[in-house]
Amino acid sequence: MMRIFKKINFVQSFIIAVKIINLKLWQMNIIVSLLLVSVYNYSFWHDIFRIIHPSTISSYAFIFSIFMLVTLIVNLLLTLFCTKYSYKFIYIVIFLGSSACLYFTNEYNVLIDSDMIQNLVETDASEAFDFINGKMFLYLLVMGLLPIAIMLKTPIRFE
Repeated sequence: MMRIFKKINFVQSFIIAVKIINLKLWQMNIIVSLLLVSVYNYSFWHDIFRIIHPSTISSYAFIFSIFMLVTLIVNLLLTLFCTKYSYKFIYIVIFLGSSACLYFTNEYNVLIDSDMIQNLVETDASEAFDFINGKMFLYLLVMGLLPIAIMLKTPIRFE
């Protein structure tokens, strides 16, 4: 019983801490960009390290430059499209889509490209239900709904 109380107390403390943090939209865009590039693209970074085999400072600097370039591009796109009225919807779509893509790239080792999107659109319901399982729901919960909940609880200042 005491463990459950401690877990509830931790969750309540976390929610209070998130509410205390008062970010501007550009700061939230940077945080989301870093999260998307570093965590949600795990397969990409795994392949980069496998291909480059970093062993020198210059190879690590090259990988870091790729990281910075991709992060800046994602941040630029978020900055262009996220406004006071659209950022929540855009973040929800991005987190749910990215968590689903992360699941499929990790579990089935597929590359999400235009052909894969076309296959998704052309898939019928019975074929789609073959891919739905508990692990997919876990990905959607932890990598999709948890960041969305944190984002919705975090107050954003607009200037």
